[in-house]
Amino acid sequence: MRPGAILVSIASLLLSLSVVVWLSHSVGNVSVDAHAPLAKPVIADLPDTPRPVKDGPQPTADFAETEYNFGTMRLHEKGSHAFKVTNNGEAPLKLKAGKSTCQCTVGEVGTQELAPGESTAINLSWEIKSQLEHFQHSATIHTNAPEHENGEVRLIVRGHVVTEVATFPSDHLQLGTVREGDSVSKSFVFYSRFHDQFSLQSIDCPNESFKVSFKPLSANDLEGLQRELISVDPPALDGNPDNLPVPPKCGYRVTVSTDDSLPVGTTEIPLTLHTDLENVPEFTQTVTAIKLAPFQFFPMPGTRYIVDKSIVTTPEFDSGKGVEMELLMLATGLSEPLEVSVVSTDPAWLEVTVEADKSATGIPRQRLKIRVPPGAPPIVRNLENPATIVLKTNHPKAEQLTLKATFASR
Repeated sequence: MRPGAILVSIASLLLSLSVVVWLSHSVGNVSVDAHAPLAKPVIADLPDTPRPVKDGPQPTADFAETEYNFGTMRLHEKGSHAFKVTNNGEAPLKLKAGKSTCQCTVGEVGTQELAPGESTAINLSWEIKSQLEHFQHSATIHTNAPEHENGEVRLIVRGHVVTEVATFPSDHLQLGTVREGDSVSKSFVFYSRFHDQFSLQSIDCPNESFKVSFKPLSANDLEGLQRELISVDPPALDGNPDNLPVPPKCGYRVTVSTDDSLPVGTTEIPLTLHTDLENVPEFTQTVTAIKLAPFQFFPMPGTRYIVDKSIVTTPEFDSGKGVEMELLMLATGLSEPLEVSVVSTDPAWLEVTVEADKSATGIPRQRLKIRVPPGAPPIVRNLENPATIVLKTNHPKAEQLTLKATFASR
């Protein structure tokens, strides 16, 4: 099964649809509440459920429609739709609400009757409670009309669930690495599938090393964005064009740049985007950039160093035996011998030593050893929660240097 089809199936199980059905008529109202406690057996199994008339005068249950596409709705938004039914037959039409597909508890309701020629409205109400994009739910109405199989009519509501605003490709922009004398620039798209238009009024940037600009998307830009969105998450159409994602209606391209004025190491900042939208007056986009130190790091056997993230890592190891990671450090642009000392480590029991490599000739270098001692508690430090080592150096362009380490012990 294609991924899109799997998502649609999951949506049918996880979207909590609050269904309320009113069979409104002059003699009163009937309701089904998806959140009512289950006090009796399922409605369809009760003895007073209408059954199709087989002999004599017969009713009809003529629905103007049995499916309704609400288009797009937002998370937590509520909607409703009235389905009109008319009895064009010769006998009274009995109606009773049955089960909905929300997998919720359904309360018991009474039975309504429509005389020949009369009509009523069956109103389905729902609330969007999950962000899964494709929405479809239904409610069953039991009747005594013989033209419907078992007298059952399935009323369906479907549509798309969208956020008011979103970013592409993600809500975390990675600018990458910045070297001495270089600058980097990347952009992201801030758009809406819900609003025909909105205004991006300003963007707050808390770091002067970053420059930010933005401009509205053109019609061609929006078409290109839709193609990119579909290529990243191809829908399972299954012959139904309604499964296509809702196209972006408007948006802005935001460009972020920085240069070597950044401090050495990883810098992560939040951009605050201010809009004129009532429900989303502010939106936060994270931006990360890495300024490479005037050092080169060379991992020794059993150690790996990820340059663009300034992360040292090693394979999983036995906590009873511990592990040691080792890097060679070479400095450039320094006229005097390199001096390095350890300022702090997190976790505190991480053992870090720095000593001159006496075997080196030419460019002076240091050996940096990061040691998880034997008997340390089993621990996982990953990209979301790396260990950190803060070093002090005598380099004028990197007086303080932060390294990160990831590892997992068993």
